[in-house]
Amino acid sequence: MAFRGPKLNTILATTAFIGALVCGSIAEAKTVCSRGSDGCAITLKLRPSCRRITVHGELTREHNRYSYAFKAQAGQKLTWTFNGPTVRTMIRYPTGETEGPGLPNDISLTRTGTYTFTVNSNTMAEGIFGSFDLTLQLQ
Repeated sequence: MAFRGPKLNTILATTAFIGALVCGSIAEAKTVCSRGSDGCAITLKLRPSCRRITVHGELTREHNRYSYAFKAQAGQKLTWTFNGPTVRTMIRYPTGETEGPGLPNDISLTRTGTYTFTVNSNTMAEGIFGSFDLTLQLQ
């Protein structure tokens, strides 16, 4: 993990970083997953002193979806921005309900728990692969 400035964490999530990883502990049956996929979301740790994070990735034919999990408190607001190819966005709430595709850039978070924010290539459009920057901020 690299840090750019005192209040901006940067996690590199490029195809060089993404690969088949083993999820779970050694005592459990091992499950192979692709880091950033729905079943193996990349965990973002947003601290009270640093509630903004920018992640970098690359959408390809082989890896056309990234999911990011983060914890939030009821009453917080998530603001997000995306620079890159044409994507669809979704969010999964702590209740398991989902919203999307297509989200407003400001989302009220009504429950305490883990949220999962997903970007995936919009297969109904052109220009759907390439590098991206996704910034998430909790207020």
